Amino acid sequence: MGIRETMGKAGFTGAIAAAILMSATAFLAGAPVPLQGGSGLCLPSPDAWNILTPFSWALNLLLMLGIVGSVYILNKNYAFVPGNDMALPGLLAIMSMSCPWVAGPLNSSTILLAANVASLSIVFSCFKQRNATQELFAIATILSLGSMVQYAFIFMIPAYIAIAATLKCFHFKEVIAFLLGLIAPYWVGIGLGIIPLTAFSMPAISGLFPGAEAPQSILAGLTACAVTALGALVAGLYNSVKLYAGNSQRRLYNVSINILGVLCAFCIVIDFGNMPAYIGTLYLAAAVQFANIFALHNVRRGSWWLAGICTLYAAAFVLTEIQFF
Repeated sequence: MGIRETMGKAGFTGAIAAAILMSATAFLAGAPVPLQGGSGLCLPSPDAWNILTPFSWALNLLLMLGIVGSVYILNKNYAFVPGNDMALPGLLAIMSMSCPWVAGPLNSSTILLAANVASLSIVFSCFKQRNATQELFAIATILSLGSMVQYAFIFMIPAYIAIAATLKCFHFKEVIAFLLGLIAPYWVGIGLGIIPLTAFSMPAISGLFPGAEAPQSILAGLTACAVTALGALVAGLYNSVKLYAGNSQRRLYNVSINILGVLCAFCIVIDFGNMPAYIGTLYLAAAVQFANIFALHNVRRGSWWLAGICTLYAAAFVLTEIQFF
């Protein structure tokens, strides 16, 4: 028996339209008061790049749509969510754009999410591979380059070490390649004089709540983030039995994505001032688990439940924008 479809092409088109509408609203109405934010180790973060606002918004929207398409292709190639349903990319589009900090101009969250999707596609191709030095070097280089403009990339380093170990492609040669990939961008940048030593600075990490200048204006967005993290945890536990009894490769792919999700949830707590940077990746992990519920279990009226989830995120977006005003 085939897997029941919960979001077809028509539903996916509606999800994309809703995501674009929320993005346009965030652009026209403005985002809530930002938190402290985070810079890179030696360069300004994307939030501080001097890009014309309309162009920055359009670039962010196109990048986000590209990420949604890439996640669909990634799942089609590696089937960590079984079936050809459009629930995963549709959920990711709605959930990500429901956060005004992500939906507006180009930002750290979208760039970190894009880097994670690219890195996952690379590391998934290394499953049980005896020689994955080039792939691990490439992932480390992506993370190293990203850390120059947003220190949140540093926290992804242990995640990909754990993911590579989980996928059984992290041997001694890969360790060396990974270390070289981390060092190479800085070595080249400093050696060519592109990055002066005076440009380096340590990130200012703030714990939960002290970094928020106006907590009342971010209550709805913060609540949605907390509920998402809790929901992803419950969904992951609910799906674990089915995944454990099924295809081992699919299970390990899901474990890898969960590692990123758990790390981002942890980072939001310990690095609250830089919270927006982690939201996109957290929502990716959550979208995978929510989509797996519909793919792995016989959910009655699944399409209605899925529509309800999307409506809740859209409502959270509206409440966040209302609180802003």
